[in-house]
Amino acid sequence: MSRTKKITLTAMMISMAVVVNQILELIPLLQLTDGGTFFSFTMLPIIFVALMLGPIWGVFAGFTYGLLSFILARSNYGPVSMIFDYLLASSVVGLIGLLKKQFKSGKTLIVVAGICVCFILRCLSKTCSSVFVFEVSFVEGIIYNGPVDLSSAVMVIVLFLLSEKRVRSYALKNSMI
Repeated sequence: MSRTKKITLTAMMISMAVVVNQILELIPLLQLTDGGTFFSFTMLPIIFVALMLGPIWGVFAGFTYGLLSFILARSNYGPVSMIFDYLLASSVVGLIGLLKKQFKSGKTLIVVAGICVCFILRCLSKTCSSVFVFEVSFVEGIIYNGPVDLSSAVMVIVLFLLSEKRVRSYALKNSMI
């Protein structure tokens, strides 16, 4: 796959994630007071980029998405929040690209386990932000961030399972993986 096609695919998936995030933020029942959206599936396009193009592109896509999310959120919690809540929390999801070969060969259970690990890392990053920015204990940070990331992980896994065969088939057919 050419570099231009990789950039185009990555940009399209990042924009899809941003649009989904903006739409989900319009639903008040899914929002927490200090940020966070229950049942968010915004990371799914980032996951597919990583699984098709590998971890470098996945981390890049996650980082870019995190930066755009920070800008659009107009967060005033400072640089520590920007790093842990947005940039790092979104970038670690791109590490699922390490399982590109498993995705290509249809080892869905391994990929789902990898998604779980990525969301645990995401939760830990956001919890670090809670500790540093809001000066809460690590346990309080987990209590706040855990349900949001758990519900989002469940939603992403369900949607991944519903779409992964078609995405893999399309990617294989078009020499994306």
